[in-house]
Amino acid sequence: MNMELLMRTLQPSFRRKPESRIMLKAWTPAFAGVTRYLAPAFAGMTALLMVILPWPLHAEATYGQASDLFNIGAGARALGMGGAYTAVSDDASAPYYNPAGLAYLDEHQFMAMHAPLFMNSNYNYLATANPFGDKRGTIALSDALLYSNKFETRDQTNILTDSNASMSHNAVIASYAHVLPWRYLAAGVNAKLIQQKVVGYSGNGLGWDLGLMYRKTPLLSIGASFANINSPKVKLDTTADVYRPVTRVGLASEVIKEKLTLAVDIIKVSKESSLYAAGAELSPTKLFQLRAGYGANQSYTFGLGIKINPFRIDYAFSDTDLGVFNKVSVTWAWHNIYKTDLEPPMREGRAIYPLSGFENQVAFRTSVPHQMVARWSLVIKNADGQVMRTLEADLRPPEIIAWDAKNSVGEPMVDGKYKYEFLVNYKNGKEWRVNGDVDLVLPKPVFDEENDMNLKLNGANASEVQMQ
Repeated sequence: MNMELLMRTLQPSFRRKPESRIMLKAWTPAFAGVTRYLAPAFAGMTALLMVILPWPLHAEATYGQASDLFNIGAGARALGMGGAYTAVSDDASAPYYNPAGLAYLDEHQFMAMHAPLFMNSNYNYLATANPFGDKRGTIALSDALLYSNKFETRDQTNILTDSNASMSHNAVIASYAHVLPWRYLAAGVNAKLIQQKVVGYSGNGLGWDLGLMYRKTPLLSIGASFANINSPKVKLDTTADVYRPVTRVGLASEVIKEKLTLAVDIIKVSKESSLYAAGAELSPTKLFQLRAGYGANQSYTFGLGIKINPFRIDYAFSDTDLGVFNKVSVTWAWHNIYKTDLEPPMREGRAIYPLSGFENQVAFRTSVPHQMVARWSLVIKNADGQVMRTLEADLRPPEIIAWDAKNSVGEPMVDGKYKYEFLVNYKNGKEWRVNGDVDLVLPKPVFDEENDMNLKLNGANASEVQMQ
């Protein structure tokens, strides 16, 4: 017994669909109402997509293999982009597409995705990813589960033996990724425990994946992953299911910084023809994202994302010849490992420094994580944005950065409000920026009561002022 029939039945997102239509009639009225406003944006994104789609788009594909579990997808953000994620892979779904992407994570993440299918079938993905910096790399643990129940089983005489039988296909994946000495190149590896359970039969296998990613600038990212490199086998009864090797190669580009990302993938399953996927993500604001894609199963996908720190909620819609399917994922992110703090001098809850003649030391207290720092700078600007002084140096900044309250030519600063910008550049290309204000004030005058009384007695109209 093998999983071929199960995978053909339970994986609608990987059945080949007709190229000629999208089943818009299956959209719910509520979703249709939303798309009325989003249609122009989606149309623009789809037009951009068509520019990067390769010509052999409609290559034939054959599915129904046990390894199809590793082609369903993970994370609604990636699925909204058609699954073209090999060169993106910048969240907790990275083990599924390219484990090397974990090396570029800035913060700890937990992701949960749910995708209801049909015939009492559901697909779930859970993952946690934890970066520890360039020296120690990133570890992750994830689980992909395809589960279906309420099946009937009968014996050889067609007598009902069970009316609630279940089938499951599960993979627990342990991942590790690290930036290589070549600085812009990272490698990752997966060790995955595969388990199948089909109506009383069960089997296990161990598979290995390898991933590589080159990312020098956001304008170009190149990724490659090699899944099931050892062709793992799982035997349920007398016949073993062989998980064929899968090669993915992808390109991604942040065409407009933090606004528009384009991605394209080529997927090659051993002994099968090549498949293609492409996707785009548009971020009109930091809180809202629109996505569109064309998946390797020759189906169109759309997606939405909402980011409300520390959470990101993503939705993906796909259309197949068996109907439309919806996927939702939630990502929780915390503790950015590059987070830097700068504390200006404080008095009474305000960033304020009282000037004292020509000798001043405005002390800024730094808090920088234990990552490899290449350079730092502290820029002081006046209220008009003009740069008055720049303090900078290579390597790690000191715990206290002292500014003598003078401009770049050594002249004392006058009292007033000033802005500062603290920038830390890490050796791996990451950076962290802190902005704030600080007030330089003159000391408050103190009246000499005795002289003031004498002046008043002599009929004076002014008071003599002595400065502290």
